Parts: sequence; C-alpha cells; structure tokens
Amino acid sequence: MAQSTGEIQVDLNYLRQHTADALIQHLIFYEKLCSENLKTYTKFAIKAKLFNDMFSINALGYSTAVGIMSSLDQTPRYKYASMALSGMLALITGIQRFSGFAEKAENARLIAKGFDKIVRDINLTIMYVRSGAVTVDSRTFTKMIEEIQRNIATVSEQAIESPPESENLKQRSQPERPSTPL
Repeated sequence: MAQSTGEIQVDLNYLRQHTADALIQHLIFYEKLCSENLKTYTKFAIKAKLFNDMFSINALGYSTAVGIMSSLDQTPRYKYASMALSGMLALITGIQRFSGFAEKAENARLIAKGFDKIVRDINLTIMYVRSGAVTVDSRTFTKMIEEIQRNIATVSEQAIESPPESENLKQRSQPERPSTPL
C-alpha cells in the first residue's frame, strides 16, 4: 500500500509499523540543514547591508563636501579641492556599484526567507506525524512532502547561484544524515 507520486514514495504500512521514526529523522535532517542555511544567509545579508551602508555614508559625506566646496569662492584651491572630492566620490560610487552589496544583501535576504518557510513547513509536517490528534490522509501527506522537496530544490538552486562570499559553506558543520533512508 505505497503512495507514489514524483520522486517520493510513502509506504503507509512501514510508517505504521515503525512509528514514523525514519520519516521524522529524515525531516529533522533537512530541518537542521535548512536552519543552518537560514543562519548563513541571514548573517551574510546583514554584513552586505552594513558594507553598503558604510559606502553610502561615505558617499553622502563626500557629496556634501563637494556641494559646500562648489558654493564657496571659485579660487583655485577651492576648485582643486572640489575636483579632488568629486574624484573620491566617483571612486566610492564606482566601488559601491561594482561590489553590488545592496543587491547581494537583498538576494541573501530572499534566500533566507525561503529557507525560513521550509523550516516552518517541515516543523508543521513533523507535528502532524507526531500528533495523535491530527490525521492526514496519505495523498495530502505526500503532497506536503513533495511541496517541501520542491521548495528545498528551488531555494537551493537560488542559493547556489548567489552564494555568500564571506562564508565558507563547505567547512561549516553539516547535520548528520539519517541512517534509514525513505
């Protein structure tokens, strides 16, 4: 009596006989993995926003100084000082655009939101499995698991396209994979 759609097969007899421990361990593994990714991308979004803000504040300061200098007397020293400040402003703006901290912060924030949604969905599914008061038919349950897998695939693909440069994802601790696959 196995329900099969897509990549997932849920054997209801197996779940009944083994009190769903294998499924719980599988879901807990992915919940931990997504939680770690959520933390990583949230930290990166905060760092990228901080760097963007630092460049913006410097650009604002130089822009204000250029405005003040150009309104002063047009003697050569003010003119040259204004040109030097304009050059510094152009350099800071160029570095800010080249580094793209604003875009990186926004992308990391969106990826973190995706991982947060997955963590919530997994925790809800675990609650359904563990709860004796909540019953879910096999088709609905299979759809829930498939939706979680689709979300993980989608968010993971986005995460691969824009990895946080400040974190080394390969060296961070990975949760242990459950020994009983589904």
